[in-house]
Amino acid sequence: MSEERHQPLLDERQKQLIRETLAGYAAANEYLEQERRERLAHLTPEEAQAIFVAMSSGWQPMDERDPGIQRLENWRLKTKIAVRNAFAQLARAKGWI
Repeated sequence: MSEERHQPLLDERQKQLIRETLAGYAAANEYLEQERRERLAHLTPEEAQAIFVAMSSGWQPMDERDPGIQRLENWRLKTKIAVRNAFAQLARAKGWI
């Protein structure tokens, strides 16, 4: 195996750019959150009710007999059982149970 010089994945310029980008996102989030608080603080009950109605108007209960819903539920249960079995196997291997 040849010895190749390991290069860092990111140089300092890239790291600085990432730090600045994250700081920008943090500042934008703070500004937007403050703007949201101010807007919501001045909502009338009627405006709040109208927003609620608009957001919930598209909701429809699921038909549990729908084959798509049944497939999703079966997948969800199989996944939970697989995860539970994996954790049990790990716990036995570590001697925890």
